[in-house]
Amino acid sequence: PKARAAAEKALELDGTLAAAHSQIANIHWLFDWDFVAAEREFKKCFEVEPGAALGRTVYALFLGCRGRKDEAVREALLSAKLDPLSSLIAAWAAGALHSVGAFAEASDIVRRAIAMDPGHWQLYFHSGLGYLQASMEKEAAAALEKAVDLSGGVSAAIGFLAAVYYLTGKSEEADRLVVRLHERAKQAYVAPLLFAWLCVARGEPKAALAHLERAIQERDSWLDFNAVMPPRIRVSGPEAEGLLRKAGLR
Repeated sequence: PKARAAAEKALELDGTLAAAHSQIANIHWLFDWDFVAAEREFKKCFEVEPGAALGRTVYALFLGCRGRKDEAVREALLSAKLDPLSSLIAAWAAGALHSVGAFAEASDIVRRAIAMDPGHWQLYFHSGLGYLQASMEKEAAAALEKAVDLSGGVSAAIGFLAAVYYLTGKSEEADRLVVRLHERAKQAYVAPLLFAWLCVARGEPKAALAHLERAIQERDSWLDFNAVMPPRIRVSGPEAEGLLRKAGLR
């Protein structure tokens, strides 16, 4: 709600601010789950600034989650071309490409970005997710270990690394990371869906459903990404689909 108020105030002051339209689109997408309104605001962003690279990267992620593969690839590649020096855009573009199975294109973008900026944790984070999508768990673990180290232990990086450890039989290492997340959750926000994905990786689908319900109640911004998560950690099945459909996410 605070982000919405700030973005709406910005548009009151200047209706041509592409970044404000992009942020309104994000809110419609990740908080309201109003995908029609989100697309409308993304289009407004590009009407006022066709070269809005970051906006197009986020739009590519949106399209990937919506299952619109060709459009997602087009927007991701365009965003990386519009701002080839941005490591953040490269990382998010790779994330969008991985979500639709465009691994070669994602790898090319990440490789060039790491050559320029080897210390940007999100490049390794999205590489790790891509490797996990491609069932390359050893490579996923190495990339996510790097992401945890470079980020100082961002919750998402810890969570996905723990999931990979569970999938590769390193349960003790995974358990230690999960304890770390639970301790953090006592004092700061940790996305409920991270715990849901960890439960799936650990072979506890019923427990994953409880975390999914909490994620829906709290309007966890990761929820729309569940559909493009690697199958081995995705919360799936009739009960999960029913919950997501009831919430308006299907």
